[in-house]
Amino acid sequence: MAMRVAVYARYSTDDQKESSIEDQIHTCRETARRFGLELTPSLIFSDSAISGQAKKTLKRTQYQAMRAAIRNGEVDVLICDQQCRLARSAKESLNFFDELKDHRVRLLTADGLDSEHPTSQLLFGIKSVFSEFFVDETRHRVGRSMQGEFDRGSMITAIPYGYEKDVLRSNASGHCYWTVCQDEATVVREIFLNRKNGMSLNQIAAILNGRSVPTSRQKTDETPLYWRAAAIWRLLQCAVYKGVYQVNFAETKTHARREAQRMMSEFALVSTADWDICQAMGKRSPAAVEGVLVKGVKGPRATYGGGKHPLAGVFRCGTCGVNLSCHHSRTDAGTMHCIQCEHATNVGLVGRQPLYVSIKGLRVLLRWLLDHVLSVGVVKHYRAQLRKRLAGGREAELQSAQQDLEKAQRSQARLARLLRDIDVDDALLEAQYSKTRTDVLELGERSRLLALEMADMNEAAIRLQLGVDLSTVVDAFLNDSQAPERTRALLNRIFPALILRGKTDRFTAIFEVHVKPGAILAEATTTPELVNGCEVLWVRLITSGSKYPSWSVEVMEAPDLTQLALAEEA
Repeated sequence: MAMRVAVYARYSTDDQKESSIEDQIHTCRETARRFGLELTPSLIFSDSAISGQAKKTLKRTQYQAMRAAIRNGEVDVLICDQQCRLARSAKESLNFFDELKDHRVRLLTADGLDSEHPTSQLLFGIKSVFSEFFVDETRHRVGRSMQGEFDRGSMITAIPYGYEKDVLRSNASGHCYWTVCQDEATVVREIFLNRKNGMSLNQIAAILNGRSVPTSRQKTDETPLYWRAAAIWRLLQCAVYKGVYQVNFAETKTHARREAQRMMSEFALVSTADWDICQAMGKRSPAAVEGVLVKGVKGPRATYGGGKHPLAGVFRCGTCGVNLSCHHSRTDAGTMHCIQCEHATNVGLVGRQPLYVSIKGLRVLLRWLLDHVLSVGVVKHYRAQLRKRLAGGREAELQSAQQDLEKAQRSQARLARLLRDIDVDDALLEAQYSKTRTDVLELGERSRLLALEMADMNEAAIRLQLGVDLSTVVDAFLNDSQAPERTRALLNRIFPALILRGKTDRFTAIFEVHVKPGAILAEATTTPELVNGCEVLWVRLITSGSKYPSWSVEVMEAPDLTQLALAEEA
């Protein structure tokens, strides 16, 4: 009976040629011919672009199919180009060799291994250990090389959407450098602008797909790809778009996992303020934005956003922290309440009674809050800070940044001397040096930006915010004719937290309000927010409760939340 001869071939990465599989199979066919054997076409197995490490074993589908054929008694001889094609893990290799012996399968390799030779098991074990050692050694050398390239200013990661390789500079220097791809950069800026204006990730993806904008992974025209909401969110999280190049170095046997940064303002496609706004829109917990503590709030806000009502996602429940849901009525504007507390009440949880508030009343509250902030001198205080900046009030900040930079540079030089003088690796010392080097880069960039700011002080934006007429902004902000996502995004920036804390009776709702006057000035002039700061108010929203209700708003002292909860239960 003819011998059933199987072949296994594998190559590791996308960078290798697919012809590597054909070359390995050709070599195995020549090996079989030397032993008077002929390959069985149905028993040729190959895995492409996948590592032979232990963690990738289950993903090697053809390798698993080959082992199944061996267990089923369908193979008499197995041939491969080299032993390392089977596995790069010594444990996996030796287990597989035992399996071959159990099923009486002969192993031949093109480089001379024959399992029927008396010393084959010894040679196989030695090669398996060296194969695993080669992986570890390669990982160490690659990591060391990447660290060196990063320190020399090279780009060592995959090129993100919006950039391309600077071929001329890279070829001239022998290192990798990027340059901005203007067509893709325009798409990136559009994505950030749409997200800032409140569009959901699905809406942004639909706009790009409607124009057939190529995705970041589109390599050919044969299989068109399309934008997804998750891809938009990953793009929004990339810090290089604000001019910060981040690299995560993996943990090795001698170094802990760490993150390194390099400031590269020439790659900034959006302002830091706009980048931060888009990140804040992906956070549920207000503590991540303004330090507001809401019991029970954990994890990030759903990043997809959206909603047809402009107030959806603006108010939150003070009990569980989720956004209040809008419920429309045929007879009036509808109400808002916490759907999660409603579900908790339906299954018998105590203390989770949902609170209902009229949407008409909430519109009255928003208008009152804006009028109140604009009329009580709060904006005057923020404009006074703008005048101070216009007069040149950042000299002390620049001087402090320069002093911190000099201190960090001295510390870096000292650590560099210690690393040069010692004869053995010191992981702790290297980690301290890496952190100090990052601090020097960050402080240097901050000093540079402050110096540039001192040069122009963003004078145009400051003068716009000082001179804008605020008498019409309330109507503009609450205009029903603008897109709901735009209104929602604007209100979320002006009011980082609008929390329904409870109700003292049927007609009185208590709200905790966090408002940013600087954001009002920025939105009124479509300029960056130049003065940070948040004011906290506690207010009552009171309704008459009649068939044709009216509403009024009153400022109050911060209540005892425990007593407020007892009042709700009563």
